[in-house]
Amino acid sequence: MYSKENQVDSRALKSLLKFDPFSSGRYEAESSGGLSDDEYKHAVQSGLLFSPNLITCDHGSAVKRLLLAKKQCRDRKFYTDLFIAGLASGRLDYRAGLPAYAIALNFPDHKFEPLNGGPYCRVCGLQKEGNSLARTDRNFDRFAAGGVIGSSPLDIAFYLECHHLLFPVRPDDKSLKVTKAILDILRETPPEETAKKQVVKSVRKIPDFKASVEQVQLVLETLGYCSVLGTPEHKGYLHEFVNLGYAPRSSPRTDWRYPVDLWRGEFGLDNDAVDYWFSSYPLLD
Repeated sequence: MYSKENQVDSRALKSLLKFDPFSSGRYEAESSGGLSDDEYKHAVQSGLLFSPNLITCDHGSAVKRLLLAKKQCRDRKFYTDLFIAGLASGRLDYRAGLPAYAIALNFPDHKFEPLNGGPYCRVCGLQKEGNSLARTDRNFDRFAAGGVIGSSPLDIAFYLECHHLLFPVRPDDKSLKVTKAILDILRETPPEETAKKQVVKSVRKIPDFKASVEQVQLVLETLGYCSVLGTPEHKGYLHEFVNLGYAPRSSPRTDWRYPVDLWRGEFGLDNDAVDYWFSSYPLLD
């Protein structure tokens, strides 16, 4: 997927970004996502598309896959370096590893525990059988959005597996200044405000940071997973694993993820979490 300089095949990347997950054939063994045969074959050979796209496994296999990906994780600076470097550089795939890493930190080994006698696990939300992972879709998330879209243990494992193919990157001063600007905006948020409106607008105005509304949301959600943004009752994944499918929500219609969905300016930043993730970067002091 990557060269030693973390470069990707430009033609294959163009095909990945054209991939239509809702095209006919998505759930067939060989899903081409609306691409031509030539585009599809080249992107698969380059490692950016996956054949088959859709794979399934049972609960036990999915849990083992995430636990293995977690075991293979590097030191946390590998993830924060890439995340920060991805802010000013525009490398969205650099940003996708940190949220997955944070979510996986306290993921427990467990057996299937049905919630209220239903088909889903109380701990992780998976079914006992037939759990699906759309690999090309999830890789699209990494390169087009820069964060965690899929939230099942299978999705998180896949994000980590792909991220581990990257080589370490040292963030430059420009990226560090963007990161500091984001943290400063959050520190100055009025007590009654959430992260969902004015914060997003302000972050999008930061010099050297170009991002869509969705991409800013994913950056802020990452800070939530990292426990930088949370509430006294909901502190994020640095403290405990929470199944995102059953996590508390600010309203039934919200499209923001736990716990930043519940955050307001009055809660400020969790300084212990800021230190945990970012203490090795003097410019962020």
